[in-house]
Amino acid sequence: MGLKRKNKLLLLFEAMSKELLLQMKCYINLLVFWLLKKSLQPKTNKISESILFINSEKMGDLILCIDFWYSFQVNKNYKKKYILVSEEYFPLLAIFNLNYEIIVYNKKKYKHNLLYRIEVLKELVSLKFDTVVNISPERGSLNDELTILSFANKTIGLKSYSLYQSRSICNIYNKFYSHFVNSASKNIYFIMCELNKYFGGDSKEFCYLQRNYAKISFSELENYILIAPSSSDEFRNWDKFNFQKLIKRLSVNTKVVVVGTKTQERVLDFIIDGNKNVKKYIDLNYNELIDLMFKCKLFIGLDSGLSHLALQLNKTTLAIIGGGKNGIFFPYKQNSKNKFLFSQMDCFGCSWVCKYKAPYCISNIEVDEVYTRSIQLLEG
Repeated sequence: MGLKRKNKLLLLFEAMSKELLLQMKCYINLLVFWLLKKSLQPKTNKISESILFINSEKMGDLILCIDFWYSFQVNKNYKKKYILVSEEYFPLLAIFNLNYEIIVYNKKKYKHNLLYRIEVLKELVSLKFDTVVNISPERGSLNDELTILSFANKTIGLKSYSLYQSRSICNIYNKFYSHFVNSASKNIYFIMCELNKYFGGDSKEFCYLQRNYAKISFSELENYILIAPSSSDEFRNWDKFNFQKLIKRLSVNTKVVVVGTKTQERVLDFIIDGNKNVKKYIDLNYNELIDLMFKCKLFIGLDSGLSHLALQLNKTTLAIIGGGKNGIFFPYKQNSKNKFLFSQMDCFGCSWVCKYKAPYCISNIEVDEVYTRSIQLLEG
């Protein structure tokens, strides 16, 4: 048997093993769901005039909801409005000064500690919500469980399908939902617009109230280019050699600031390459990041939460997004201030399960193109 054929069989076996493991987890979660449903079902159905939005996902997924949450604040059908998020993102939501009560939970502990899971669910049940909305961009067993086992009068989801559940399992959970948005668009931001319409708002634009962000003055720098050259998933990154060349050219006439995490610091140091006109910040908190963004004149990022944050803060943004989830998360808010770069291919929407040796939808983007687009945005 040839080496290539062996490698293909090995990859096929790995893919099948992962799929089998995923299905086993789903069935275990479903069994736990039924047991919890039976034990936590309230005896009385007294409902308060309150609504809960559940988002169990990451930074970018939360920021995609911000415009909707601001707009929904004017809704008078609910006396109390709540948001449930993982505790690590409470400081982020606090900055946006949303008029909601924020409920936090430890996501990792919720997954692995049954007693803690029961404790969280009991708290939600005790609040007697009229409506619970699973506003997580992607459904999974755990956010379905949180939504359904709140035992609200109405349960709403963004879509009736899931990437993380088989159709049969997803259909079981679907029976406990009252309504799905199921927009014709796959773009999460536009699905939020449809959700806004469902609650009586406009489906094309959100109600833009005056937004008073909780800001701090962290940096004395102003009018620089802010670059986040590394995402949490390395496969989505534009090549570090490209960023090194780009920063070298941009920093000739403009101060450049580069941000990242401690685990990304070696990559950042390589990209900076001793350039004295580039400043580096590592492991900033949300307040510090937002201060840097407010003071920059251009943000350059990837398919990541920081690019969502820049768009939310209405900053001029250049995002190198590729095609893995093109049309699902990015692009949105497309105008003369924002550019989204990718190399068009027929495999877009692969969820970064790439059939090639490299993600050519990103790697084929040339430094010259990114530099030219950056200058165009700077010149307005």
